[in-house]
Amino acid sequence: MDPMPGVPNSFPPQEQLQPFIASSFYIRMVSSLADGLLQYIDAANLPLPKGYRGRLADKIKLLDARGALLDAAELNRVRDRRNEVARAGSQG
Repeated sequence: MDPMPGVPNSFPPQEQLQPFIASSFYIRMVSSLADGLLQYIDAANLPLPKGYRGRLADKIKLLDARGALLDAAELNRVRDRRNEVARAGSQG
């Protein structure tokens, strides 16, 4: 049953929203990861190297150089995937 007869539904069907929701969640998850890495850097009072710009790649590189990460390569793959998802979303 149509909840508001005569009023067109302005929302896209759920199946059209699903990719957007998943992409947004992934990007937000990686943003939370970046926030957590920054909190670790701050809590450990790590000096920031010359050229550090605060990007996720910089945080991963800094913590990897300090031996604080178990798998920097995997974190870089997550970062790369986030970038791919964001680019795909901006082109769609």
